[in-house]
Amino acid sequence: MPAYRVSRTRVIHPLIFSMAARKRVTESTNGFRAFRTSILRDARIDWHQAWLDRYELEPYLMLKAIWLGYRHVESNT
Repeated sequence: MPAYRVSRTRVIHPLIFSMAARKRVTESTNGFRAFRTSILRDARIDWHQAWLDRYELEPYLMLKAIWLGYRHVESNT
């Protein structure tokens, strides 16, 4: 991976995401993430938006879940 992408995915994006979430998040761009299906039934998480049709869905769900007080855990394994 080119150096500019490494810096963006490992430093810049997690920093901006952490500021938005008001919680430290070290990995904000990976696609390997697990959510409880009950989150999708929460009406406050409006995931049926047209702009969430590509890669935006996973970070959006993660940010909304954190904002709404759902538990968020990162694993180092």
